[in-house]
Amino acid sequence: MTEQLPDPRPRAKTSRKSNLFGILGICLLLVVVIAFYVYLSKSGLLPGSVTLTQTVMPLGETSPTKNGLKTAALPAGPWTPTPTIPGFPAKIANTDIPLVTEASVPTPPYTTDITPVLSACQYTLKPGKKDFLYSIYWKWGIYQKYPILDDFYAGISCAGLPANTGCAYQAADPDTTMPGWTLILPGVTPNTCLAHGGTPVP
Repeated sequence: MTEQLPDPRPRAKTSRKSNLFGILGICLLLVVVIAFYVYLSKSGLLPGSVTLTQTVMPLGETSPTKNGLKTAALPAGPWTPTPTIPGFPAKIANTDIPLVTEASVPTPPYTTDITPVLSACQYTLKPGKKDFLYSIYWKWGIYQKYPILDDFYAGISCAGLPANTGCAYQAADPDTTMPGWTLILPGVTPNTCLAHGGTPVP
């Protein structure tokens, strides 16, 4: 009696339609990727996609060799790169920048003065020892601007105010002062002047 072999399993037949749809899907995906890449390249969104426009010398004319390599010489005139980045203008107008030479440098219409500008204070003397000129000289820090006391005394003058007609200050006699006199005291900073109730004078 012969042994009967089991029937081989039927193979699963792959549908031709599913293969065709798979190939069409891959082609479609490839077209979309290429179109997206071209869009990014034209928009300038890919690194290195900014194009520069420049004029190069005609073919055949090259600059001297450097390290054994020949390089094309660029023109002597000015050129402007034109980026193709979205949001920027397509072209930037060439602007000729004039060369600055020693003869074309304008000279300033003023001369430099190294003399320091010292501020002054319009101050009305008050009664008491604190408002003696010698005391003001030391306590207000005027000695820093006028190291010589006599120079400070020589720079003091009566303020030209209508109510100050009684002021009779004399640099030769700086110890003679009266409360109520309004004097212009040199070498006083604006902050010091305001702190003692005076008015800064330029």
